Amino acid sequence: MVAAWKRALAPTWTRDVSIEVRASSADLKVLAVDDHGGVLHALRCALGPRFACFDTTPTGAEALRSLESESYDAVLLDVMMPELDGITCCKRIREHHPGLAVVMLSAHGNADCKLDALAAGAADYVLKPVSATSSTPAS
Repeated sequence: MVAAWKRALAPTWTRDVSIEVRASSADLKVLAVDDHGGVLHALRCALGPRFACFDTTPTGAEALRSLESESYDAVLLDVMMPELDGITCCKRIREHHPGLAVVMLSAHGNADCKLDALAAGAADYVLKPVSATSSTPAS
């Protein structure tokens, strides 16, 4: 699943740090986790229409419960959250869902935080704010 996620949501580092969503992502199910409702709303508006399913939850604990009852292809996970932080949540996701792609989101470009996220098993680390650009093949 990580390979499918990487192909569908390939990080494209541009001046505005955008995520390029490829047309083949239409069959993927994504769970976004962030304790800020505004961020979840922005992610849903920007990325939601590009996926078969785009669910959101405000806590790491709720994300873990969602992963027990639903099957997802990828998780977008905020690093800084109260109670269960993103790094710890990522480790727990890796333990129970080793093939699931986890992309960490952070407002901080701290190199140590990025290394911690990747060491926890994240497939990638993207800085917020995230904008999305659709890339569709010419017909």
